[in-house]
Amino acid sequence: MDRAEVKLRHERRDGAKGKVDHVTLELLLGGDLSPEQESRLREIADRCPVHRALTGDIVIGHSVA
Repeated sequence: MDRAEVKLRHERRDGAKGKVDHVTLELLLGGDLSPEQESRLREIADRCPVHRALTGDIVIGHSVA
């Protein structure tokens, strides 16, 4: 692999309960990768902390200093 690039696009779309956030992820992998290697890298990317935070329940807390 000689290149890994991630592109994210954020949109707010109309949904049944008002506006809904949509994030589209584009994972670009370059180099001499077999289909199995590319598939494995995509599986690993789906388990990274940022991906898990965006696809799971999010609680945002506030503190005042």
